[in-house]
Amino acid sequence: MIITLFFFLLTMGSCTPTSSNENLNEKPVYHPNASCSIFLYMCGSNLESRQGLAGKDIDELLEADIPDNVNVILETGGAKKWHSHNIASDKLQRYLIKNHELILIDETENADMGSAEVFHDWLKWATDNYISERNVLVIWDHGGNATEGVCYDENYGFKGLKQSELSTAFRNWGISKEKIQREYPKIDMIIFDTCFMGNIETISWLKDYFYYMIASEVIMPGGGLDYRVIAEEFAKNDDESYGRAICDSFRAECEESGQAEKTELSLYDLTQAEEAVSVLESVFKKEIAERRKSIKHLTPQELGELSFQDLLSSSAKHNSVIENSIKFNAIDLKNLIDDECSDEESMKSADQALERLVCYHVGEVKDHSLPETDPDYGRARCTGVSLYYPLQFDRDELTQYIEICPVKNYASLLENLYLKEKMELAFEDSGSINADDRFEITLTEESKPHLNYLICKLWKQSKDGDSCYLLGEKTFFLTEKQKTLTFYDRFNGTWYHLNGYPLTGEGYWDNGKDMFHARI
Repeated sequence: MIITLFFFLLTMGSCTPTSSNENLNEKPVYHPNASCSIFLYMCGSNLESRQGLAGKDIDELLEADIPDNVNVILETGGAKKWHSHNIASDKLQRYLIKNHELILIDETENADMGSAEVFHDWLKWATDNYISERNVLVIWDHGGNATEGVCYDENYGFKGLKQSELSTAFRNWGISKEKIQREYPKIDMIIFDTCFMGNIETISWLKDYFYYMIASEVIMPGGGLDYRVIAEEFAKNDDESYGRAICDSFRAECEESGQAEKTELSLYDLTQAEEAVSVLESVFKKEIAERRKSIKHLTPQELGELSFQDLLSSSAKHNSVIENSIKFNAIDLKNLIDDECSDEESMKSADQALERLVCYHVGEVKDHSLPETDPDYGRARCTGVSLYYPLQFDRDELTQYIEICPVKNYASLLENLYLKEKMELAFEDSGSINADDRFEITLTEESKPHLNYLICKLWKQSKDGDSCYLLGEKTFFLTEKQKTLTFYDRFNGTWYHLNGYPLTGEGYWDNGKDMFHARI
């Protein structure tokens, strides 16, 4: 006979500065005559070298009627080839756009725009020379999940600028209150004209530096944002109205190009981010406790089919921000909570916090991955905020994420489910047949704190050795009072029956399930 033992482990057990300014979350009062600056960090990458997309957005800026009190400053680089405006591919160049002209005002030797040092150097230069009473930062290029970042410079191997590196750059920025020229300690808005940056991690890391953020939870189409609106509407509107105008113009362009069903964009009120993260901490803490209790009520068959991913979210794949894809490690946060939260009050609190955080949302990427008869068919796949989740498991990436995850209880849950799996379980020996002719095996005492339950399955091998079938199984739950860690099979000699008659046949595995076939 073949003895197969299955062991499952379940031990549940932003580095951004805070300002001493009491008005950290008090939003600036709008003044129509305030000086304004729009800083554009444009890493052209293969979007420019293949399709000239960065140059097309520069064209939109040149066509815009930019008010006199608005400066538009941009840095170009990151592409092997630029298609327009005589922009160099072997240098970093800095331009001012005024009176429909692109004016070169500075250039440096080529460098990796996906590095924190280059980004910080640009940030310091731009603000030292052009900081205004109102300011917006736009980041242009590819984007990824919480571990992948933005700005993939194709001259330097497509290394991305991590969101945590963005946060470090702002922390080391050192901009003075005198340079900002007003009493408010943060910059008005950061805009990501990139894919996938609408995630809780980026929101949390940047909340201490900006009042608002614009980003998409999914893929941004090639045309990106409308830069005429970005340049023309800033001085005419308060920050939130300005953000809404950008979202509306993006939506209109997507509808015109037939991409409205695949795109969405959100305006985030970052003054609500701290509360949202706090609520999420509470939700995940409660869910950890709930899942530890509920797992003991599962049947042996359910336990046998249980995966570690299921312990956190049986709907994780369903909630991927890319439909029918498990290769991109991000899921929609609100849908995850609505599907998986076991406590109604927790779910309500989380939903309300996310609604305050996402103060404006356009587009509706619908979910069609389920059968049309399912009540969730056609619901919003993306509601504005995503969360990293290891759909495509990589130990190094997950380890890196856990170190920077802003929701510590969620990080703890991921660590226990994935990184500690089977790592601290050991046996005293390889097992033996005891005096009752039963197979038994003993775990080490050190394994006890890391084991929640054990499943023992007893199989009989066929005569040809090519197949086997299940004779019996037993699930053991460990208790604090348990003194022995020796376990043995509980097969009682009863074979599979149908309508009271014993079956003779063969068993086999099929997609991880125990199957048995016999003549009737």
